[in-house]
Amino acid sequence: MSRKRILFLTTRFPYPPIGGDKLKAFNMLKILAKHYDVKMIAWSYRNLPSISDLEIVKSLGVEVEVLKFDPLEGALNSGLKLFSKLPFEISFYNLSEFRSAVLKSVKNDNIDVVVAFFMRSGEFVKDLQIKKLLVAEDCRTLYQQRSYEQTDKFLQKIVRYHEWKKLQKYEKEMMDKFDAVSFVTEHDISSIRKINPSGNYHILTNGTDVVHYNNSSEREPKTLLFAGKMNVHSNQISAIQLAKEIFPSVAKAIPDVKLIIAGADMNAEIRNLASENIEIIENVSDMLSLYQRATIFVNPHRGGSGIQNKLLEALSCGCPVVTTTTGNQGINGVDGQHLVIADDSNDFARKIIKLLGDEDLRAKIGIEARNLILQTHTWDVVESQLLSIMNGILDE
Repeated sequence: MSRKRILFLTTRFPYPPIGGDKLKAFNMLKILAKHYDVKMIAWSYRNLPSISDLEIVKSLGVEVEVLKFDPLEGALNSGLKLFSKLPFEISFYNLSEFRSAVLKSVKNDNIDVVVAFFMRSGEFVKDLQIKKLLVAEDCRTLYQQRSYEQTDKFLQKIVRYHEWKKLQKYEKEMMDKFDAVSFVTEHDISSIRKINPSGNYHILTNGTDVVHYNNSSEREPKTLLFAGKMNVHSNQISAIQLAKEIFPSVAKAIPDVKLIIAGADMNAEIRNLASENIEIIENVSDMLSLYQRATIFVNPHRGGSGIQNKLLEALSCGCPVVTTTTGNQGINGVDGQHLVIADDSNDFARKIIKLLGDEDLRAKIGIEARNLILQTHTWDVVESQLLSIMNGILDE
């Protein structure tokens, strides 16, 4: 029996797998190529990928077609479509070159199922009469609504309000155009059901490399860590809240405590948080040593959707985590057992101080944290979920 043909679409070339979207796409390709014949069409930002990066993706058993994406062209396209129904995050990538490549492949390559990673990829195939899976990941309407509500910058508010209102209509329509749509959390599914109750929704969680991200018994005694891509608005808000509202209270109680803020794409506002007790580390190639070094990973997440990949990694390393209720979405840890929940700056400070003073509690939470990830967020778990969705689409 011949293997089914899958066309995988992504607007970011998935290697190296830095950032949650590239990591998920790369591992999905690895899973799909084990069971199907897979062709990937991808945008590559500014430049085509290196030969070595191309070969790594091809070595998975994936046929690869890559098109160079010009962000200036994307910005111009967004401007020209300002008054269309397309949100910015869709119109920015919605260029004719990619559409032509997709339509050519669907016509000529005997494709059985299209897997569109994110709605911006789904836009190219939404109206095609072919079996389709949309890997939506999170409820974008909810994400933009929360971003609008949380920002205090005037221009940000205007842009995010505009995006929120467009997404309300766009996301609702997209859900009915695919045979199945996957999200990373039940919270995202319940949110999208309020927008469109008729879609065929499934959980496709995120995994982490539990062999690489492993526990350490040699943690520093008074080191807090926060990490993330700092060009993401929610991470900027979290870092600033941590440095300006939470950390000063902790430092007042424990004067020799240290905070590390690590991540890529730092702006001046984040860099300026550096002080005697706050260290800024940019462009870390591998977070493992920082997760293993930290006493506590602190994540004052205020977003409304998605799953926090950095928390999966920290928890896998047995690093005690203090986060918010929304930070725990999709992880579903038990407060006080797998992690610690706090939902305002004062509560964060109190619970951090308590954890810093209780080594036995930190050790216990760290062990339970890793056990939770081993049970719920490995790539084997993701593989099982993905194959179940694909079997449903293919009626197998």
